[in-house]
Amino acid sequence: MSDDDYTFRLRFRLAGPAIGHDAPEYDLGASAGLDEGRVVLRSAGGDTPIAGTRELCLLGRGFATEHEAEAAAGEWEAALQVGFAAARTGADFGVRTAPMGHLTQAGTESLGPAARDEHLGVHTYESASPPAFVAVSAEAQAVVPISHLAGAVRDARHRGPDVDEKMRTSYAMYSAALTLSDPDARFMMLMTAYEVLVIQRPRSPEAREHLDALAAQTAEAAITDDEREAIRDGLGWLKHQSISSAGRDLADTLGDREYDGRSPRKFFTYAYNVRSKLVHGDAPPRDEVTRLAGVLAHMVGDLLSLRPEVAAPVETAAPK
Repeated sequence: MSDDDYTFRLRFRLAGPAIGHDAPEYDLGASAGLDEGRVVLRSAGGDTPIAGTRELCLLGRGFATEHEAEAAAGEWEAALQVGFAAARTGADFGVRTAPMGHLTQAGTESLGPAARDEHLGVHTYESASPPAFVAVSAEAQAVVPISHLAGAVRDARHRGPDVDEKMRTSYAMYSAALTLSDPDARFMMLMTAYEVLVIQRPRSPEAREHLDALAAQTAEAAITDDEREAIRDGLGWLKHQSISSAGRDLADTLGDREYDGRSPRKFFTYAYNVRSKLVHGDAPPRDEVTRLAGVLAHMVGDLLSLRPEVAAPVETAAPK
């Protein structure tokens, strides 16, 4: 390694169990057969032991060009993801995470041209001129006025709501969602809390009779047993509304309220489409998911607080 080579810095945040190592540095490269000090796992907080922090970085040194450093960072990121999954832990590598700092012109003048915004993911730079990484640690906390909370609890007591198991489960997921800092995870948990409250109603007798006829034809069809079972199960679920259809019906119970400038039905339809894109790898922009999660939290909160008055009795759908 020389002064005119390049370094990569892969910054990430643990999302599972901590890593048991009581020193601030561990030579991962050496364990993979590379030269000593070539690729090192470090605490991002100076001398903090790796075991004592979730903020970590991987430093790779000695690359002839910046392109080589970037390529190596990508290879090591992939190796870490697979290795962490095998060790049953997780990490946020900044795929959909905003920067942790924002340098103003005054900040740049104060810290010098080598200063960079800190963010999860990869930085590359000349080894002889390491940047100063700038992060802002500020966590806003929403506050509910005690008078508002007391009034809401008083009103609920007067109504005497009958909280069923669906509502308890939904509320547990709603509460868990509000503790999540990652917008994607928060949005998905809120959608799950919504879907728990959905009631998939039976289709008409005529539609169910038609599905029974299709099931009888399937039983006699010249297809494999696996195909027959899959079609039979699918026909069983078709005897009830789809989740998306039942979700729109649940949204209608919210009356003339508006969410993000849309009727409850239209907002649910939009949010459900975003959910489908997210879980199938067609991720919407991060800012959009963040905004929708905030609106969806209000919608689910409304359902949980109003549901005893507006929801129909619970019916469980199951394939037959």
